[in-house]
Amino acid sequence: MGFTKFAARMLGDFVEITYSVQSGDRVGAGDSLGSVEGFKAISEVYCVGEGIWVRGNPELERQAELVDKDPYDQGWLYELQGTANPEWLNVNQYIALLDATITKMLETEQSSQDQSC
Repeated sequence: MGFTKFAARMLGDFVEITYSVQSGDRVGAGDSLGSVEGFKAISEVYCVGEGIWVRGNPELERQAELVDKDPYDQGWLYELQGTANPEWLNVNQYIALLDATITKMLETEQSSQDQSC
């Protein structure tokens, strides 16, 4: 599990992540796993499924910038052995949702500008 580029951008420069779970702990969808601190915000990290906590990404202790520079590959946050919550969006679905939202915002803005002329 990791952040999308959008989420990483909203967090600001990644500072650190701390986990409140240990390897082998049973976790459930929506459980708080710890927190992530960025330059702009501190946020809870939630579990995306049901299963067993495997580990956090050890590389982030040495190279925190991986979250910002490579969120879809080396900048992952944690591993979970189990099943993802089927009601939640995967990365491709989330990107499509963001694209549709931005398109709608731009259309609304353009419509407002057209009406004010």
